Amino acid sequence: MDQPGYWIKYNYLGMEDAPNIITDNREYYVGATVINNLAELQKLISDKHGYIVFDYQSTDGRIDPIIINYIQSNLKLFFYNEINSYSKIWVYQF
Repeated sequence: MDQPGYWIKYNYLGMEDAPNIITDNREYYVGATVINNLAELQKLISDKHGYIVFDYQSTDGRIDPIIINYIQSNLKLFFYNEINSYSKIWVYQF
């Protein structure tokens, strides 16, 4: 796709003292623009079209549960796969 897309802010490691991975409102590893909260996500969804991909790890309290609930309640589930209870992936379309 030749562009980094967007990243919903969460703590990768789930630890209080995890290193900061955001520079200039971009995620460190791929340079994706950071979505900091539900209002920013809602604005993105109203202005663009695309997909949100998240896995089990990101839903265990790392992404704000309000954001997860919004996605699950308001967007179309495009794809889901579960290998075991710890290996799940969801793709939502907007």
